[in-house]
Amino acid sequence: MNPLKKFTINNVCKKLHEINFKVLLSHQKPFPNLALLSKYRFKKRFVKIFPNGDIQGGYAKMIISLIDFSFIRSLVAHRYSPYGPPPYDPPSLFLLDLFRYVDGYQNMSEFLKVIRGKDRGRAYSQRRRLRSVSYLCRCLYG
Repeated sequence: MNPLKKFTINNVCKKLHEINFKVLLSHQKPFPNLALLSKYRFKKRFVKIFPNGDIQGGYAKMIISLIDFSFIRSLVAHRYSPYGPPPYDPPSLFLLDLFRYVDGYQNMSEFLKVIRGKDRGRAYSQRRRLRSVSYLCRCLYG
């Protein structure tokens, strides 16, 4: 038996599916505000790994294709109020910073310059399910 077999993409996907299910079951506190300015929704996607080990779409795409970040709403629900203006969806905010880290940007201002661009901004918006990353960046980071 190959000792590295447990690290194939299929085995990793199966294990992460089990973990996603357990995490969602253990974090079920409802989020108090349903009118959100952004809406993260997990969508399992195919992850292609090239023979040289590169991942199509990079690490950020692989991470969001395999891990459901919806549980973040339950983790921070106690910090939000059902009253007031609609907030940004907490998983969307978390993913913005995660992408910054995974893509190797030391600070948010460098990262924001990249995602405010037309092409890269659109790619990040699609990953995070935001209508407009540049709008979010202007609102949150000036």
